[in-house]
Amino acid sequence: MADLFEKVVIDCPIEVVFETVANPKNAEKMFVNVSEVESLDDKEKQVGGKYREYRQLSNRRVGTDIEIIQRDHNKKYGFKSSSNGLSVDYVYSFQETDERKTKISFEGAVHPEKLLMRLTKPLVVRMLKKEDQDHLKYIKNYLEKSEE
Repeated sequence: MADLFEKVVIDCPIEVVFETVANPKNAEKMFVNVSEVESLDDKEKQVGGKYREYRQLSNRRVGTDIEIIQRDHNKKYGFKSSSNGLSVDYVYSFQETDERKTKISFEGAVHPEKLLMRLTKPLVVRMLKKEDQDHLKYIKNYLEKSEE
């Protein structure tokens, strides 16, 4: 069951939206709090590919390990984020509309791995919702400005 959910329609072809979202390195361009993304292996943009994403949160830099867990061209893309006893599965679904726009849906499932995270899961989910609540809007703004 998804703890996080968001959807938006982007005025771009599905191929452009999918390739942009399914490239972890693009996070640096799309999201203001992502300062760097580094590849940890040679499986670039493939299932099993691993990355480390650095975010600037207040006055500290936080690294999160990311692994691509799903890549179904122009249909679904998913990755798992792991940090400090918490993992989150992020899955994006893509659907082309009649007007050559793209409907993108996002679901995030939070998996606490340590006892403290299990006890504080509702708080963690609320924090993640606040942190990621507009991330599809950021993707939409980035892509629609790039298409102009």
